[in-house]
Amino acid sequence: MQDEARHLLAPSGIDIDVKLRSEMPASAEFKDVLVFKMTGSCGTSAPDPMMFDERSPLAEAYVVDGKVLSFGEIHCEQIKSAIDHSPRGRLALGTALGRVLAHETYHMLGQTKGHTKSGVTKKSLSPMELSELGPFPPVQ
Repeated sequence: MQDEARHLLAPSGIDIDVKLRSEMPASAEFKDVLVFKMTGSCGTSAPDPMMFDERSPLAEAYVVDGKVLSFGEIHCEQIKSAIDHSPRGRLALGTALGRVLAHETYHMLGQTKGHTKSGVTKKSLSPMELSELGPFPPVQ
């Protein structure tokens, strides 16, 4: 996840360092921080039985009074359900999570609710776009 997000965000000058809350000392201080709540089971186990719904968000950045906050959620079960419909299936979980993380980071740091016409920052990513091997156009 971290490697994919770093690759996608590097051209924009953003370096990302993913940390679990359980890894952080109580006195940790940061200059810049984005916080994501990972919902559902984010491991490689089978997702809870659910139909993939391409209308449901894979993740979301919280917005209050029109301002995009530095907090959001990544919906692991929805992502796993999506990539189960791709050729690589569950093998692509880290790639898919990294792409979704980069997408939401774009919203948070860019202070935008908008989307681009292509790339990881477009409105929705197909199961194939979430999981395909090879370069995905980085965030500019």
